[in-house]
This record gives sequence, C-alpha cells and structure tokens, in this order.
Amino acid sequence: CTNYQPFSIGNVGYVFSARANNGNMNPPDYLCGCYRLTTHQQPGLVLITQVLNEGGSLSDGQFDLQVPGGCVGDFNGCVSEYNSPPDGWGQRFGGVGTVEECSSLPASLRQGCHWRFKTFDSGKGLQTTSSATRVKCPAALTDISGCVRLDDHWLAAAPETLKA
Repeated sequence: CTNYQPFSIGNVGYVFSARANNGNMNPPDYLCGCYRLTTHQQPGLVLITQVLNEGGSLSDGQFDLQVPGGCVGDFNGCVSEYNSPPDGWGQRFGGVGTVEECSSLPASLRQGCHWRFKTFDSGKGLQTTSSATRVKCPAALTDISGCVRLDDHWLAAAPETLKA
C-alpha cells in the first residue's frame, strides 16, 4: 500500500485502482491497463488510473480508487499490514471525514490521505465517472507498479500526460 499512493503532476492526478469484475470481462482484459477518468462532479479534474486489482463488489464499469484514508472496504488488508482498527481509520465505507483525521493513519500513508482532500472538492472522492477511456500507461505509474501491458504500445497517451 505504501508504494502505491496517489500523486499529482501538474493538473493530472495519478492513482491506482481496482475495477469491477462481475463476470463480464476476464482479468487479462483490463489488469495493468490505464484509464483516463473524468467527471461532471468536478469539471477539469483528470485522473489517470492503473488497474492493479479487481473488485467484485463494484458495479460494471466502476473503479475503486485506492487512496489512503478513503476506506478499507470489504477486504480490509490494513489490519494485517498496519495493525489498523477493524474498520480501518474512519468509516469502513467512506474513510476519514476530514483532512485532520489523516493524522490517525500511519505516517507512511498520510501523504496519500492529504492528496485526497487536496484533489477532490469535497474530499469524498470521485462518486461518479463521466468517462473512462483506455490510454497508454504513463511511466509515472508503470515505474511504480512494474506492470506494462503487451498491447499498451498501440494506445495513445492521455493528452495531459504529454505536458508533464
């Protein structure tokens, strides 16, 4: 978790995620793939996410952004890795409610928690995605994950990543 925290370069947010898999896709079809996400909830916000996991409790097409302090969800891995409270920090689904609550997380996760409140207007995260377009994974993500799809070279980079 510590190595996979979200960050921004200029006006582009980079974040790792899980993607819904309700039997409609095979994991090889989307794992390690990158997507450009936009939303009407916060115009002008562009996120590039790399899918490193699958989420069975998500609806088709949804992404679960993996942001410290966001929530621990169904499979709370934080208990074993960080000896967290059973429901993580804050609410099990919803996470911490204020930037001040980020201080309850381990020091190694606080930067990612602060990113959430700096990046999203409400700090509640991206509730709806207006569009998700597959793009070539930027080195900013693949250098961390080490995961590059064999079909990635056929894709165009997200325009915003070319300026970074």
